[in-house]
Amino acid sequence: MTTRTAASDWTGPAPAWPRARTLALWVAFVIAYCLLDRLDLMRTPLTSPLPLADLAGGLALALMVWQGPRLAPLVIGADLLSNLIGPVPALPIAALVCSALALGGCYAVAAIYLRRFSTGALDSQRGLLRLIGAGAVATLGPAVADLAVVSQWGGVAEPAYLTILARAWSGNFIGVAVMAPLVASIGAARTWLSRREAAEFAAQLAVLVLTLVLIGSNPQADRFRYFYLLFLPQIWLAVRFGVTGAATGNFIVQLGLNGFFLTHHVSDETTFSYDVRLITLTMSTLFLGCAVNERRTAEAVLRQRQDEFARVSRLSLAGELAAALAHQLNQPLLATIAFTRAAQRFMETGEGRADAAQAMNEAVAQAERAGEIVRTLRRFIGKGEIERRPCSPSALARDAITLVEPECARAGIRIVTAIDRNLAAVQVDAVQIQQVLLNLIQNAVDALDQPHITAKIILLSARRASDRMIEIEVCDTGPGLSAAAEQQLFEPFSSDKDSGMGLGLVICRGIVEAHAGRLWLEQNQPGRCVFRFTLPIARIRTKVTTA
Repeated sequence: MTTRTAASDWTGPAPAWPRARTLALWVAFVIAYCLLDRLDLMRTPLTSPLPLADLAGGLALALMVWQGPRLAPLVIGADLLSNLIGPVPALPIAALVCSALALGGCYAVAAIYLRRFSTGALDSQRGLLRLIGAGAVATLGPAVADLAVVSQWGGVAEPAYLTILARAWSGNFIGVAVMAPLVASIGAARTWLSRREAAEFAAQLAVLVLTLVLIGSNPQADRFRYFYLLFLPQIWLAVRFGVTGAATGNFIVQLGLNGFFLTHHVSDETTFSYDVRLITLTMSTLFLGCAVNERRTAEAVLRQRQDEFARVSRLSLAGELAAALAHQLNQPLLATIAFTRAAQRFMETGEGRADAAQAMNEAVAQAERAGEIVRTLRRFIGKGEIERRPCSPSALARDAITLVEPECARAGIRIVTAIDRNLAAVQVDAVQIQQVLLNLIQNAVDALDQPHITAKIILLSARRASDRMIEIEVCDTGPGLSAAAEQQLFEPFSSDKDSGMGLGLVICRGIVEAHAGRLWLEQNQPGRCVFRFTLPIARIRTKVTTA
């Protein structure tokens, strides 16, 4: 999945926005705040000033966590403006000011806390707990202020105080629980969804909308029972797309319920019961999505550690091999030099031709000994039996792509496969061929991981080249190889990478040739670099002993 499991530091320092963009952001916030606030109040009885789900307040808290509590005056002004232009109960300006000050002040304190102690609200259970806990405490302040407003100016009897307080707090808390994770997940996104992922995401949202329609179309007595059907698509979204999917689904559910309450007459008790169930649904899916994010982050870290360990192991093995070669080859090479110089001296004096010939023979023997040492080490390294089995080219490509998906997601690279699943199987050692594919794909990723490249695509394709061979192609849209790198492409220890050893393609060619195939550079130009290799079509199962 070219998807979004990167760190979500949405509570870091506010970016240095240009003035025009800052002003545009503030205007957009005020408009969105007023629209959400009006939507909440439209489904609230005009006898009460309390919204049943304060999505606007949740947006305000998310903005202050993202941009800093310095925007508290903007939030207070937006709340006052919304109350002045909308259909609210006849309340004096003092009441509206008190309500706006309580909301802006409490949410600013919560934003200060979250910015100081929580820098990864989407990546850990602890961070999400802090976000939810701070939101629960912060929303209590505006709820108490609203209770004071309705008790002073709303003409509410004293026994109803606790009911109003519970309604006000639940509505404020739902707004925070729905809007804050949604804004956080959008702000933390590093890459876009691939087409396949976007189609799957849209399908899941469509199922969620259909479930909402099913709930709203049933008689009122059955709606509570069918409400729990919302858990199914919400869990699907959370498991597949983490907190981003859960937050998006929660927002759509809240909008759907708002629309339902706008078109149906629902009592306050029924609405409050829906809010309690919505809190349960929201909390469950958010923590499930957070657990999914944590697992994907841990898998990415583990994969990175494994790559580091593998690199260290390769370097250690190369060092041991070099030390062994140096130790074993030192004596025969020195002896070869000594015998050769002795033969030169005999030939220069013109005497002792027999001695010169003997010295040359000894030099040749020592050189052959050095060659035998190399062959012995090679046999030692390659000792063992390899069982080659029929393997599907599409399965080989899929397994190799799985290993590089996290890095491609980080770099914004899209991998496209064009391999027919019905293509003939190849007779190979799967691990070795996957290593070849992985090396070629990794080279393409390194070439594409540059900021000036806009179209970052790797294409894997395969076709039948002959009656006996399958041809596999790895193509990327990178800048291509330099002329010097192309000339020394398959030479050992020649690499145009700063951290490369220059052995990857050499090893890959050796593996392919050991399978009776061939590896070559097919095309090299800016925007299109193509490597191809061939593998034998599977016929019978064979065992090959490498030497």
